[in-house]
Amino acid sequence: MQTRKHVVCVVAIVCGVLIGVAMAATAPPRSTDSEDLKALADARLKVIAKVFQFREEMHRSGQDGHDPEYLYVWSRRWLDTQRELSDKRTDHVDAFETHLERMRQSEALERQKHRAGEATMAGVLACEFYRLEAEYWLAQAKAK
Repeated sequence: MQTRKHVVCVVAIVCGVLIGVAMAATAPPRSTDSEDLKALADARLKVIAKVFQFREEMHRSGQDGHDPEYLYVWSRRWLDTQRELSDKRTDHVDAFETHLERMRQSEALERQKHRAGEATMAGVLACEFYRLEAEYWLAQAKAK
């Protein structure tokens, strides 16, 4: 009987802890001024643009192990951050168009590197996929 009470107490404590954790996880974040959020997003955009340009130069020179995914990842971060800055459809379309252009350039570079024996067909196909994905997202954004 004593053991049963002990088990019930332990179960009650564990349930209480789990409920507390769940409530903390779903609690709304502390409010942040929208100007602060915009300033943070603008700062992120500046850094993302620099990283992308740096990565693009590394990729051109073969310093990144010939992996075009680095460009995709940073272009995607750039796209996502641009979209966070505005709720306007036209701004989203512009962001998708810019991302698509970066992916077209990445694909062209990868094809050029492949012809020169400096890139794999897997890299070319990955870039083709990134471009097609960007075209799809742009078409979706325009259709909204």
